[in-house]
Amino acid sequence: MNFQLEEAIEILERTPQTLSQLLTGLSNPWISCDEGEDTWNAFDVVGHLIEGEKNNWLPRIKMIVTKGATETFPPFDRFSQLNQNDGKTIEQLLNEFAEIRRANLKTLRQILDPETDFEQTGMHPEFGIVKLRE
Repeated sequence: MNFQLEEAIEILERTPQTLSQLLTGLSNPWISCDEGEDTWNAFDVVGHLIEGEKNNWLPRIKMIVTKGATETFPPFDRFSQLNQNDGKTIEQLLNEFAEIRRANLKTLRQILDPETDFEQTGMHPEFGIVKLRE
């Protein structure tokens, strides 16, 4: 299967609703249980997805489209959500994720030309030069 932006968006659009169906209304033990030290629970995972929406995939796409490989992507702190969501409920996180994802997909459609932009490159802090479609 060749990558098609609209097909990828089909899945990206459904992710918030799917997570909401799985997690909304579950008791706290289901939301907060993990597999031990240095593992995440469902609450942490949704927080991580929010951080990715805010600080990872779309900002990096914007950099590729506007600056190419002239600047290195800012590092992404994969653990920042562990200290940011105290006092929030899973429902609040799910709503935030849905809102940000919806806005990001709207922006993606506006800034990306799938006919030409997928060959553009950016500079990843660990992997070096990467193509947008990778």
